[in-house]
Amino acid sequence: MNTIKTLILLIAMITTAISADAEGTGVMKKKKRPEGRPIYCSYSVTRPAGQGKDFCEFVADKEDSITVVVCLNANSDFERQMRCEFIPIPRTKLIRLWNLLDDLKPWEFDGYEQLSEEDGAPIYRIFMEYSDGRECNARWSIRDPKPNVVKAYDAIKNFFTEWRNQF
Repeated sequence: MNTIKTLILLIAMITTAISADAEGTGVMKKKKRPEGRPIYCSYSVTRPAGQGKDFCEFVADKEDSITVVVCLNANSDFERQMRCEFIPIPRTKLIRLWNLLDDLKPWEFDGYEQLSEEDGAPIYRIFMEYSDGRECNARWSIRDPKPNVVKAYDAIKNFFTEWRNQF
């Protein structure tokens, strides 16, 4: 009898933990796809101790004016900042990004925050903005991030490779 009560209590505790939507726990609730198209997509890594920040942005708020911005070593105490805007970007690249984002579903990561309590860990971020006004923001440090968030970050970073490699 005690075994059954213990088992039921254990199942209830696990179910509660899985379905919790607590800020900062890394637990994500399934979110609806935005109605609009992505008009802004960026990824960044902020390194500690004055080492600066690298980021890339894809800006398509006007379909006839598509821009990619690459910035390396922003706010670095040790390296010279390198920043470049690439204009115009072919519409085919925009469509490729839209397809990539449809596959990755970054809107499901909105609000994800898994930051390490240790100082000295880099902070990774994905930020999206959609034409319907919706924004998606995810931030984490190196310790135990969700694999699907890291996969999305890596795929978005890979998308920007051709522009980053021009430095």
